[in-house]
Amino acid sequence: MRVLFSIKVAAAAAAVLAAAVAPTPAQAAAKDLSSMDKMFVDAAGHGSAYEVAGGKVAADQATNSALRSFGRQMVTDHTKAGDRLATLAEDLGLTAPDKPDSVQRAIIGIWSGLSGSAFDCSYAPTMYADHGADVGLFEREAADGQNSKLRSFARDTLPTLRKHLAMAATNVKNLSCGTGNSNDFPTPDPGPTWTHGPHPWPTWTGRPDPWPTGRPTHRPTTHPTAWPTTRPRHTPTATPTATPTRTHTVRPTPTGTRPTGRPTLTLWPTILPTSWPTRFPLPTGPLTLPTTVP
Repeated sequence: MRVLFSIKVAAAAAAVLAAAVAPTPAQAAAKDLSSMDKMFVDAAGHGSAYEVAGGKVAADQATNSALRSFGRQMVTDHTKAGDRLATLAEDLGLTAPDKPDSVQRAIIGIWSGLSGSAFDCSYAPTMYADHGADVGLFEREAADGQNSKLRSFARDTLPTLRKHLAMAATNVKNLSCGTGNSNDFPTPDPGPTWTHGPHPWPTWTGRPDPWPTGRPTHRPTTHPTAWPTTRPRHTPTATPTATPTRTHTVRPTPTGTRPTGRPTLTLWPTILPTSWPTRFPLPTGPLTLPTTVP
């Protein structure tokens, strides 16, 4: 009897241990999720909590009535989306975040200290950029997600996010930030004005655009379509009609008798003849020498 009792106790303990070790259906489903699906649940949970917290601040501190209405709609729509995501994640063995991440909490803290147009001009463009990223995240999950339930959630939420993105774009367009003499929103430094060259460069106003649309006028705007492969030869502009001939001037034959006595010294002529003879003529008569030496 004692042996039989011991066997029953051991079997019961093994069953309890097996039940504790065996994964639940939710845990088994969580193992089947891809890393992309898990990243989507994490990013979407943080994003929804961030939109809700920012919407509450906007509903209280925004000066623009459209931004206050936008903030209230953010609280309503993203609370609904966050609750659905939390239920879906629990069925899949995950825990969806219900609070903003550290960077988002820092932004909420900054907004809490702003008021007036300073808050409006910080909140509106941030919501536009954030919803642009949300649309991209949900579009990727709807197209490439591995879990069918998460894909369905992404497809169902996308129309609301696209509507929020259009509203955020309208809010940014209707604001006038950085203009006028507002004391609670500083005007950005216009920066230096470049005047080098024959025409002044554009005046920068703290934005990277517009860039110059063309090159400076002192540089060529076009280039030849092809460069010459050989050095061009010089071509004469006129062709000579006849070949020039060289002419020679022959000295005349001296006549008379040679002078006697010492010849007088004469200087070298300062003007040279234009042409020289090719040969010197020889005397034609008998050569007579002087009989006396001077």
